[in-house]
Parts: sequence; structure tokens; C-alpha cells
Amino acid sequence: MSEVIEINKMVSLEVSADRVSATLIIKKPEGLSASLVADAVAAGKISEVYVLEPVNRNLKELSGKPPTAFPARIDLARGIPPKPGADSQVEYIIDLRTKPGTVDPETGQMDFRERDIVKQVKEEDIILKLIPPTKGENGFDVFGNPAIGADGAWVTQYVAGEGIGVTDESGTQIFHALASGVIVTQGKVLSVSDVLTIDGDIDFKSGNVRYKGTVVVKGSVKTGFEVIAKGDVTIEGFVEPDSKVTGSNVVIMKGCYGQVNAERNVQAEFAENAMVRAGKSVGIKTVNRSQLIGSHIGVNKFSASKAVAYEDIAIAEVISPKSNPSSLEVQYLPSVLDIINQFKSEYALIRFRIDLNKAYLSNSGVQLTELIESQRIPSDVPADAAKEAHTFLRDLKLASRFKAAIAEMAGRCDGRINLGRADNFTVINLYGKEVQLYNEKQKVTFSYDKERKSICERGDHANH
Repeated sequence: MSEVIEINKMVSLEVSADRVSATLIIKKPEGLSASLVADAVAAGKISEVYVLEPVNRNLKELSGKPPTAFPARIDLARGIPPKPGADSQVEYIIDLRTKPGTVDPETGQMDFRERDIVKQVKEEDIILKLIPPTKGENGFDVFGNPAIGADGAWVTQYVAGEGIGVTDESGTQIFHALASGVIVTQGKVLSVSDVLTIDGDIDFKSGNVRYKGTVVVKGSVKTGFEVIAKGDVTIEGFVEPDSKVTGSNVVIMKGCYGQVNAERNVQAEFAENAMVRAGKSVGIKTVNRSQLIGSHIGVNKFSASKAVAYEDIAIAEVISPKSNPSSLEVQYLPSVLDIINQFKSEYALIRFRIDLNKAYLSNSGVQLTELIESQRIPSDVPADAAKEAHTFLRDLKLASRFKAAIAEMAGRCDGRINLGRADNFTVINLYGKEVQLYNEKQKVTFSYDKERKSICERGDHANH
């Protein structure tokens, strides 16, 4: 609160609460006098150093004004204001603050599913800097006394948790990662973990998740959202329709209605209207109206769905509605099929070249039977024909090798389909050969007969 000092009946002196400024309050024109400034300085014990130079001029101007201009205020003195120190600040090298979404640079629209909450770091990456508060600078009040400038305060504070190191550089605390991983924030405690844990659902609050390590989701992956990880993914809830999960190994504690892609294995309680792919095995208790793809597929109950395996399928019970029968297929690995098709293409080109040369050599009088048996080019064959004969013999050898390679690759068809029970209408397909069951089968194994190029069935079966 300001302080008022009475100079005389017509004039008082008001000193500001911080004592850095003083103002004359002149109630009536009669208060103006030649000694007013000196009287005010003496009465208020004002330091003459801080008396303002324009004060006499301002008083002279005021003396020419009518009585209606009073009471009037004239600044008498001003000290040196103190400068408060700055509060502590956080300089984010990696922005830990959440975003409402990410703007698409092409459309300018915000995608609220892309919130960029996963902050990945490498070892020694700097995360943030805590810049300390600064000292205040003192000033002087109108009485010549020091006016204290308050120091800045620590208004921001982070605590280093596991995986975080702190170094001090001239008072600035530098937080850096001690290992590669994801930044975890719990209150003001920062940590780095190689496992990203989402405490709730993957939804608009979390946004889509993309992480190079392992991800654990305590809730569900909601419709329209995705989790993409280089490491393993565990979903403790559901993978909802139109959602996507990608990882090395994917475990879904409850069930899947969406799309799952695993580099290695997938395990789930059930799949409903889902698409599940795995580089190795798929293990699901109950499957309904879904598609499974993997090297090994194991299911307890399989209904109105399709399974494509590259090695074996084992299902305890197959249900095949007539309107939507289940389909079980064993195929070549895509990589093997690519090689076979490439070899077949090369073989076809070589055979085409052989047929052309065969016609050319026959027209040149070369005895093809003798040439093939002897593997030697007669000396009396013209130079041009000899050159083509040499190409012809080389192509025959290449064709033989490609044919053997194709046969060897195509012969790798040891896949099996093992069924505890299967409804009629179930479709069985092994390496392109397909049959449909016309009656129920019990404890049956289907394999591929390489010699007959047909499906072989072994085990107990009965008509019901």
C-alpha cells in the first residue's frame, strides 16, 4: 500500500508501495509555491539524486491552469526499480508434451489418431535441460535505500528415474538417456524403458502407437487405431474391428476382431471376422468367419473360416456351414513358389531357344541325334552352325538342370492337415489339389501324394 506524507494543508506527497516513486498531490492552486519542491524533498526525506528533472517545468505549466484542473498530480521522484530474477525453465530437446493430433501436410487436416506420444530415444540422447532461476538485481528507492530484487524461483522440477542420467553444466541440469528405449513419464519422474506400457486403451487419448521395442497395452486397441512395433506386442484386452496390430510376436489376451500381422507368432483367445498373419505359428482357441495365414496353424474350434498354412494345420473341430464352408489349405512358401515360378520362366526361355536352334541345325544338315549322343561338334560343320551347335548343347544341359531343380523344389510338399473332427462341405486344398468333404470326418490326416499328385487321406472317419 502507498504511503501519504502531508507537506502542508494544500499539498501531500504519495510514496508508492515499492517506495521507488513519489508523487506530489496538489489540492488547490494556492498550493503552488516556488519552494514546493524543496519543501517536499525535505519533508519526505527524498534523496535529491532521484528528483525528476521536469518537475519544476511541470509545476510551472500547472500554475497556468484553471481551478478545475485541481487536485493535480505531479511526479516528483523516481528511484531505480529492482529487477526480479527469472524463474527456472525447461528447455525440451525432446518435446514431452502431448499433442491433440498431427496435421497432414498435404490436406491440412488434423488426424486425431496421430498424437506422437511415444518418445523414443537412443543412448546418450539429451531429453531436456532444467535451466535454474536467476538472481534478482537490486535497485534504489526514492529515499536512497536499496530496493531488493527478488530471486527467481524453482517452479519446474523433474526427477531422474531408471535409465536417466543427469549432468550439471554451470547449474543447468541436463537429463540424458542411459540406454535406448522409450521415455516414460510418471508425474515428474522421467524414466527410459525398453518396454512401452500403455496403461489404458489405444484410442484418441493415446493415439496410434509406433515403437521399435516391446509394447504392452493394458486395455484394448479401439476401432480405427493401430499398434506397430518391432518387438513383441501384448494386448490385454481386445483388438477391435478396423484396428491393426503389428509386431514380432503378438499375444491377445482376449480376442481379435481386427487385423494382426506378426513376424513370428500369434496367440489369441478367439478371432471373429479377423485377419491374422504370422511368419511362423498361429495359435487361437476359437475362430469364426476369419482368415488365418502362417507356417503352422493350431485351432480348437474353427468355423466358417479359411486357414492357409505353409507347413501344417491342426484343428480339433471344423464347422462348415453349407452357405460358408471352412477352407483349409497347405501351400508352398511364397519364397519357394517365387523360385519355382522363376525357374519355370527360365526353363521356358531355354526350351524356346533349343527349339529354334534345333530347326536351324537341321536345316544346316547337322545330325542332331549324333550331336546329342557324342556331345561333339563334327569338324565339317560350318563355323556359324558350329557356334549354334555349341549353344544348343549348352542349353540342353541348362534345361536338364532347371528341370531337375523345379522337380526338387516342387517335391517339397510334406505339409499335413490334421483334424479331430470335420463337417462335410469342408474344403481341403494341398498344393493346388482340392477336394470337398461329402461326409463328416473323424481323426483324419490329409497329405500330398507326390507320385500320384493327389490328396492322400489317412485315419478314422465315419458317415453321420
